[in-house]
Amino acid sequence: MAEPTPEQIASNWDQVARRYAQYIDPMTALYAADAVEVAGVGPEDRVLDVASGFGAATLLAARRAEEVVAVDFSSEMCTALRDRINSEGASNVTVHEMDAQALELPDDDFDEAISSFGAMICPDRIKAFGEMARSPGPADVSQRRVGRRPRTTSGSRSS
Repeated sequence: MAEPTPEQIASNWDQVARRYAQYIDPMTALYAADAVEVAGVGPEDRVLDVASGFGAATLLAARRAEEVVAVDFSSEMCTALRDRINSEGASNVTVHEMDAQALELPDDDFDEAISSFGAMICPDRIKAFGEMARSPGPADVSQRRVGRRPRTTSGSRSS
């Protein structure tokens, strides 16, 4: 049997997006708080949330960060997350439909890159984590935290 195409996988997620938000997101939210904490998200940070789904980690990071960019390859998941962002008034979050395995983002554009139960279910996890590692510069790749720029003695992120 042939491997499903990225489009087929995204379509499958599109079909379950609202049910995922209702039944699965409350469980993954328990771990999202830990992911945001471990990443050390701070008030001046730009955060990338990869394979964001319904945005459990996205919205937690938004409470701490200056800006959060959430990406997911399911258009329905992105729509559900935009609806949630609007209802919660998170004005510092933007959502983009994008494949975690081929991020269309410049290198070193974020202070942290996180993924809570997202990148690990990509067909090519290594590629997804490699893409995440490009964003915050030199990275310490792990399941919940990819990397972050070191803090200066004043507490701000170095460039």
